Amino acid sequence: MISNRMGEVLARLDLHEDRPTDVLGAHCTEALGVDHLVVSLALDEEFGASGRGMTFSGADFMAARERSAPTPRTAAGEQLWSTSRTGSAVDDLQFTLGEGPEHDTLRTCRAVLENDLDAVDPDRWPTLLPALAELPVRALFCLPLCLGGITPGVLTVLRETPGPMSGQQMEDALALAEAITFHLLTGGADPLDAWIGPQCSGELHRAVVHQAAGMVSVQLDLPLDDALARIRAHAYRCGEPVTRTADDIVNRRIRLSHDPPARDLLLGPPPDDDPSGTAPPAGGPPADDPPQTPRE
Repeated sequence: MISNRMGEVLARLDLHEDRPTDVLGAHCTEALGVDHLVVSLALDEEFGASGRGMTFSGADFMAARERSAPTPRTAAGEQLWSTSRTGSAVDDLQFTLGEGPEHDTLRTCRAVLENDLDAVDPDRWPTLLPALAELPVRALFCLPLCLGGITPGVLTVLRETPGPMSGQQMEDALALAEAITFHLLTGGADPLDAWIGPQCSGELHRAVVHQAAGMVSVQLDLPLDDALARIRAHAYRCGEPVTRTADDIVNRRIRLSHDPPARDLLLGPPPDDDPSGTAPPAGGPPADDPPQTPRE
């Protein structure tokens, strides 16, 4: 049975009295007794992503609702909402590195509950764990957003001290995850509009990344997942956020190659009259033969 405090939060969410982000950000961490919360959405070929200005139809979610069992997702792609910079940083690290509990939850449709990150096998998430050690997060719990046959994303609960959630906290967290999923499924023609809102100019947190993945997919003739992996590899090698690498690609400051990231090319400012995203700088060779200037 959920707590009275969580019941009040969910009632406000069900009644649509406020934007869901207003309700969650103001009350949910307090009701759960945790430090940070993140809601992330899976983006793959079924749900799709078209980059800057992307929109999602309620039909995209409802089409899979009648399935008898949740379908595993393969791509943790979009941060819908976070209560803090720490929560955003944890989500961004998993997206950039391509590993972590969010990915595991989407792949298996099962919760990942880690009471003490210092006790996790280093081989489980070999690149993520050292990065998480730099953040004030010691316990992490990922719950799948499941309703019927659909798993559109993950609710991540973070604590700054190690230790399990109590039985009451877990019941409240599961109820919150179900309510978030239901809200996404029944939010009208554009169920995510209430989440991203006008303050985001109608764009999701990583719209530029998905646009860049589409460009790289065309340029290198790769599936979208492989194109995204190339963008991640470049960002990781350069020690920069994946959104910065994506912005460089979209604005044609760099062009990725088929080779390892060391061979990626620095193109410089794009010409003003080429909207395709593939042309080299003015005066350079054709787009399929860019100048061989490795990016340091």
